[in-house]
Amino acid sequence: MSTSPRRRPGRPTGSDGSARAAIASAARRQFSAHGFDGPSLRGIAVEAGVDPSLVKHHFGDKQRLFLTVVDLPVDYEVLLPRLLDGPDSGIGARLASTVAGLFSDEETRSRLLGLLRAASSHAEAAAVLRERITDGLLEPLAASLGRDEPRLRAAMVMSQVVGMAVARHIVELEPLAEADAEEVARLLAPVLQHYLTADLFAGAAPTVAKP
Repeated sequence: MSTSPRRRPGRPTGSDGSARAAIASAARRQFSAHGFDGPSLRGIAVEAGVDPSLVKHHFGDKQRLFLTVVDLPVDYEVLLPRLLDGPDSGIGARLASTVAGLFSDEETRSRLLGLLRAASSHAEAAAVLRERITDGLLEPLAASLGRDEPRLRAAMVMSQVVGMAVARHIVELEPLAEADAEEVARLLAPVLQHYLTADLFAGAAPTVAKP
């Protein structure tokens, strides 16, 4: 009587590069659409067409998977000098154009939106957003300009970028959602310029001390 050979313990079947890529693609799409809490490892495996054990084999737990697939394809060591290459008076336009370009790329936009959705409800994702964008790029950019309050300036720039992204790509607020990327960049540029180089509190109402 013949019997089926027992599978020996070891690497899961299908544990190759194509399976890893399929899992990453499915996870990126689901995190982008549903944030951090919505997707399950099993659901991601089903979409990727692989055994759920492969998700853990390649990425470990859900948090590691998220942190891997939302990694942004941006080299800050290259991008920062490019942004600083020119007069300070044009820094807002250069940054706005860069932001618009990132959101115009489908894959990059998917990763950014997944991170934004997750950060709104999950502390770990919010920490990643701060580290990779604010701490990794915007604060060094503001500090390189030699102005006061670089951390506050970076935070204000981030508030504008996040607000634009949510309104344009998540809420799909019209007519912003259908506006041309170059038009969005032109509208965003003077605001970013102000937060990066101007007197932050110029024109602000003075604080009145309570009696």
